[in-house]
This record gives sequence, C-alpha cells and structure tokens, in this order.
Amino acid sequence: MFIIKSPKVIISMLRKWLGPLGWSALLIFFIARSGDISNLICRVYLGYRLSPEDFGAIDPVFAFLGIFILPVAGLFQIAVKSISRFRALGKNNEYRGLLMDMLVISLVGSIASAIIVLCFKTHILTRLHLCPDVYIYIIASLFVFAWWQQMCLAIFQGTQNYRLMLVYSFLSSISMLGFTFWLVELCSLDLLGAMIAKAVPGIVTGAIIVVLFKGLLSGPKSRDVEEVKLMKTMLLPMNVYLCCISLLSNIATLFVRNFIVEHSGGYGAIATLGVVPNYIITSIVFVIFPFAAAEHAAGREVNRFYKQALIFGSVVTLVSVGTFAVTARPLLLMWNKVFLPYAQYLWLYTLIMGLNGIIQVIASVEMARHRYAFLWCVAIPAVVMTLLLYAWRSSLTISFILTVLVLTHVLILAGIWMLGFLNIKQSDCNAKETVS
Repeated sequence: MFIIKSPKVIISMLRKWLGPLGWSALLIFFIARSGDISNLICRVYLGYRLSPEDFGAIDPVFAFLGIFILPVAGLFQIAVKSISRFRALGKNNEYRGLLMDMLVISLVGSIASAIIVLCFKTHILTRLHLCPDVYIYIIASLFVFAWWQQMCLAIFQGTQNYRLMLVYSFLSSISMLGFTFWLVELCSLDLLGAMIAKAVPGIVTGAIIVVLFKGLLSGPKSRDVEEVKLMKTMLLPMNVYLCCISLLSNIATLFVRNFIVEHSGGYGAIATLGVVPNYIITSIVFVIFPFAAAEHAAGREVNRFYKQALIFGSVVTLVSVGTFAVTARPLLLMWNKVFLPYAQYLWLYTLIMGLNGIIQVIASVEMARHRYAFLWCVAIPAVVMTLLLYAWRSSLTISFILTVLVLTHVLILAGIWMLGFLNIKQSDCNAKETVS
C-alpha cells in the first residue's frame, strides 16, 4: 500500500541519503540560487534596457573589484578554516576572540580601501572607460562593502549557519531587484542607476552584522597562539591561489573592456548565461572547505570529498555545455538581437566556467589539509595566460581570448591530475618499503 510521507520525514530521508556534504551543498545551492536568479533577472533586464557599451561596463567593474580585494578574500577564507576548527574542538572563547579580530580588521581595511581607490580615481576610470567621476564613489563604496560581505560569508561558511545566510541572500536579492527597477526604469539613471543598485546589498550586510555580532561576541574571549601561527602559514598560499583564480575568472573581462571595448556588451551577454555551471559547482565549494577542514582537524581522511564533488562538477559542466550549444542562438535572439553574433561563443565560455569550478573544488580540499604543491600547477599557467593576452593586446579577438582560457584551464587540470597521480605512486612505493 502506497503511503504518502510527511515533508519532515521526506526531508529526513533525503538528508540521510545525501550525507552531510550533499545535504549542506543542497541547502547552499537553494540559498545561493536566490541571489543568482535575482542577479540573472537584473542582467537580462539591463542587457535589454542599456546600450551594449553601458551593459559591457558592469562586469569589468566587478572584475576589477574581484582582483583588488584579494587580501580581503584570502584573509577571511583562512578564517573559515579556523572557525571550523574552533567549533569542531569546542573552543568557544577562541572563536569569539577571532570574530573580534575580524571585526577590527574589516573596519580598518574598508577605510584604507576607500582611500586607495579615491587616490587612483583617474587611472581606474580611464581603464574602465567610465565617465563622470561619480562612478569612482560607487566603486569605493563597493570596496568598503566587500570587506564586510566577505567577513559575513566567512562566518556563515565556518559556522554553517545556513538560516542566517538565507535571510542575507533573500534580503539582498529583493533589495537589488527593487532598486534596479526603480533607479534604471523609473528614474532613468541607466548605467549609474544599475551601479548604485549593485551597492545596495552592502547596506543589507551592515544590518546583518549588527544582528550577528550582538549575540556572538557576548562572553569571554581569548586568542589561540598556535592557531594564529597556522593562519600565518596559510596566508601566502591562500593569496597565491585566490590571485590565480581571480586572474582566470576576471582578467579576460578587463582585457575585453580595455582593448576591444566595442565587444564588451556581447562578451557581457555570454558571461551572463555561461557562468551558470560555475554558480552550481561553487555551491559545493562553499561547503566542502569547512567540512574538509573539520575532518582533517579530527584526523579523518578527506579523499572521499573528491569523488563526490568531481563527479557532480563534471556532470553539471557537460549538461550546461550541451544545453547552451543547442539553445544559444534562440536565447540571445529572444533577449537582444544585438548579442546574436556572440552565440557561437556561449558554449565555449560555459565550458571554461565549468572547468573553473572543478579547479576550485580540488583546491578547496587540498588547502583544507595544508597541501599546497598544486599551486604550481595553477599559478604558472595563470600567469602565462595573462602575459600572453597582454602581449597580444593590440590584436585581441573574442575567439582568441576564449581559446587561451580553455587551454589554460585544461592545462591546469592536467597538471593537478599528474601531480595527484605521482603522489599516489609515491605513497605506494613508501607503503612497499614499509612492508619490506
């Protein structure tokens, strides 16, 4: 007899079947997708509403932001590991002490970032082809908010506080959609309105911080000297890694805007749709790092995370590439016929974003257990790619840029695979010697 189970029972069964990693990734997927969907709606609307040149200016601003906030991202990504360790080991005083340090660092860093941006305003606006000067104040505010947003995300990730993350994502998404429509459509501010709306989630972050720290900071605090030393040893490798990922993700957008600005709108269109597999795969990345860190701290093996995450990432990439290869032309035609000439590049950009997500999965597990040899396989190709694009800057084309990106990502994955294979062979040899 067929019995309809209650939602609570179904959720319990699903949670047991997926396991901790799969269940957390599923929650993160639905939480983060609310932000991605709102961002996609805004991008589609702006691609229809703005001129191609104005639409092509949006991504470069955030690519610029992504590259120059690397110290922020690196610092707080290391804090994620420490938060996970403190919670796994029950060190609540040390956990609160770390949060207080993060709060002070965010305050000082955000002020310093705003000052630096304002000092270089002429160069920044020239490189991004933006005018008038009001854009520099929006960019400066984005830098300020980036510190606080990265801090909040680090705490959500380390504590696995998905409820608060859901509130943050929902409020940010709704506010960004509302302000985009109000400023661009009703106030006719076009690109300026779109940029201001992008800064609105930072205000939501401020409200979240007030709620978050009010409860978390009450109680005794202390500093773990050994953990501070461990964080310092991770600082250089983490920033090298994030620098490479930022180059792989953002440098092409900046090159397009700088040297072939007439194609920046079309490139922005394929970037809007082609980033889908990266969005999906990084939902795994967000949870795999604290999970692997906690397991490693407890002395347990973390290799099982590879199989789960890599299979998932590969399937998402293949499905996304196949889908966009078939639907690229009708999708872009339905959106804005100005973007139709770029339909041929959509599947290629989608492949790049899928490979990028898979690289991040591997890196998350490796860094969670303090193995940094893979960085050579990421850093050298990323730097060579950047130098090659710069050397070719006078005659860049979209097809050349995407081809270089694909080859770079494939080379990185091949290098990491070879390094992993050699490590396995070395482990086998050591095991045989031990038996002998």
